[in-house]
Amino acid sequence: MKSKKPQIALLFAAFITAFSAQAAYGGSFFEQSTSLSNTATAATGSSKKEVLSQFSTTFNKNATPRTHNLMLSSIAINQYVIEPGQTFSFNEVVGYAGQQQGYEKSVIFVNGKEEKAYGGGICQVSSTPYNAAMDAGLEIVERHPHSKEVHY
Repeated sequence: MKSKKPQIALLFAAFITAFSAQAAYGGSFFEQSTSLSNTATAATGSSKKEVLSQFSTTFNKNATPRTHNLMLSSIAINQYVIEPGQTFSFNEVVGYAGQQQGYEKSVIFVNGKEEKAYGGGICQVSSTPYNAAMDAGLEIVERHPHSKEVHY
């Protein structure tokens, strides 16, 4: 996902938390959330933060390799600042999701079929901020959807 042209600096807050409704009943689902906030600095030097949009998706924490990959890619974009006029590229910020970068094999979709590859699952971490960016009214300049429908 690439988005561009924010008029103000935007801050990604990507994090993974227990999905409270499920966790309260011993469930195994967690939530991956993204918030987009702007920060305006006043003449006094103090900054004011306003949440522009937030989007969350859930995942099964028991899918261990996928969960590991979700956490690594969330860490990569967490607290990333998009400056005014800048284009954000998930692939450029997260980088290559290979074995040497610490990613594990999990399910990916190739031509509508499931395969296992390093970095499987990080697409959810790109889809979550994509939806937050859409809700914030950012212009999406490039997106590569799945070749198969996803549950999140």
